[in-house]
Amino acid sequence: MAKQQEKTNQTDSAKKTKKSNKNQFSLDKLIAEDSQVELKISWKKIAPVYQKTLHKLAANLKLKGFRKGKAPLNVAEKEIGQEKIINQVLQELLPEAYSSAIKTESKKPLTNPEFQAISINKDNDWIIKAYFSQNPEINLKNYKKT
Repeated sequence: MAKQQEKTNQTDSAKKTKKSNKNQFSLDKLIAEDSQVELKISWKKIAPVYQKTLHKLAANLKLKGFRKGKAPLNVAEKEIGQEKIINQVLQELLPEAYSSAIKTESKKPLTNPEFQAISINKDNDWIIKAYFSQNPEINLKNYKKT
């Protein structure tokens, strides 16, 4: 019991709670700095991958009234669902877009990114944010003096 109270006291001291009139929030001091990168993928780049993915998924689709893989693409797209198609397209396009954005922004990620879709609409550019932690900068100024 005493050990559990000791642990909670340590975690409470690590967190600082700030109070305002309406909101309460806590600030945790993190070791690594959180960063984000906004990825913008043009529809010109997405369209061929989208069509290729749709054809691939439609080839294995069985619908009443059609032979396997012979349903029209617009019917197949409705049956498969845009969410599934978009997930497949993102799995193909995101790694390349993310790595090029990291290189252009000179970021050094420490963790794997978490992606958040900002705008994903058919026939429009897709905007996705990637959140990750960077390596912290360590400043060892005059470390021998102390």
